[in-house]
This record gives sequence, C-alpha cells and structure tokens, in this order.
Amino acid sequence: DKKPIGFCELSEITWTNRNAYIGLLIGEIEYWGHGIGTEVIELMINYGFNELNLSKIKIEALEPNKGSIRCIERNGFKPEGRLRKEIYVDGLYYDLLAYGMLKEEWIQKISKN
Repeated sequence: DKKPIGFCELSEITWTNRNAYIGLLIGEIEYWGHGIGTEVIELMINYGFNELNLSKIKIEALEPNKGSIRCIERNGFKPEGRLRKEIYVDGLYYDLLAYGMLKEEWIQKISKN
C-alpha cells in the first residue's frame, strides 16, 4: 500500500576501519512479526559488504526487545557484548546488546545457501 512503516540506515560509517552500524525501526505495530525486519537487515548487510566493501557491520538491541534480538541473530550476527543499564526509558534502565558480523562470516553464510 506504499505506506511508510519505519526507516533503516547504515550509520557511523568509519572508512578507515571499514565498519558501520545498521539502524532499523519498524514503527507501525501491525507490521511487526512479518519478517520485514529480517529482510531489511539482509538487504542492508548485502549493500554494506557488496557495495560499500565494509569489513564489519554492527547492530544493537535493547535486551527486552526479543523480536529484534531474534531478527538480528536470524541474520547471522554474533554477540559481542552487553552494556549494562545503558539506556534509560520510562523510568527503567535497560541493557544494550551489541552484535557484529564480519565480511568473511557473511561470505561463508551465503555460500551455504
């Protein structure tokens, strides 16, 4: 229906290290759980590694966001760390989970498919 439902970006691109972060938000609740986030992340990974020749792509999620964590892990990102009580929202602190994917891991993943 050509309705905007969110946004995605490759941000904080560091050309000397050839890495970047993926940012993704699907703001329309009725579109959650339909695999859109998984598809968008896959497209961003392909663009980052193929077109921008990045060496590493990073992504983060708040610990209570199980849907985002499943989406990130489904795309092959590996856990890299936990920033404890990093984000404050509505009176509560949440841990921020950090994930990363190396270009060689991505190449190995797509060669299996």
